[in-house]
Amino acid sequence: MKQKKIWTDVSFWVLIGMNAYLVFYYYLQPQIFTTLVWLYWAQSVLIGFFNFADIITIRKVKPMPITVNGVDKIMNAKMKLPGALFFLFHYGFF
Repeated sequence: MKQKKIWTDVSFWVLIGMNAYLVFYYYLQPQIFTTLVWLYWAQSVLIGFFNFADIITIRKVKPMPITVNGVDKIMNAKMKLPGALFFLFHYGFF
């Protein structure tokens, strides 16, 4: 498995930039407690978005058997979008 280099990873830099902006904003307005909630929410949304994007842009999917509600299925490339939507729903729900 090829590993991404952190210095060329777009999601890493967007997350760092967003966190830097939000920390600066909190520094300017520390009396607003909701800023802390927005910090957490914005970071969570960014992480969820980039994980969703990673799931739907997987290039090679190794077919493997899975069992869903007692029914055997083969996980393949056609399962990328449903899997990504499943992730998005559950990630957003929690």
